[in-house]
Amino acid sequence: MYRYIRKSMKPFIAFSFVSMLGAVSVVFMAYIINLLVETITEGKFENFIWIAVLSFVYVLIDSYLDYAVDVVNERLTQELMYHIREDLLE
Repeated sequence: MYRYIRKSMKPFIAFSFVSMLGAVSVVFMAYIINLLVETITEGKFENFIWIAVLSFVYVLIDSYLDYAVDVVNERLTQELMYHIREDLLE
């Protein structure tokens, strides 16, 4: 398998980078939810609008990152399958 990953190094590096960004995005989601819950429970409604807007923007960014991880994963899988098929035909 290592041989196929070496042949597909560019998509593998892209997948690793985008996966790390996706992981950081998931961790950051906990902080956003915590901030939102604290604002609601403490009754700081003057900050609620800004945090709601921040949450909405974050959800858009997180959705894009989730999509990017899926696309890069699919590209890596297709390239690996191409090299495996190539070897099988030889």
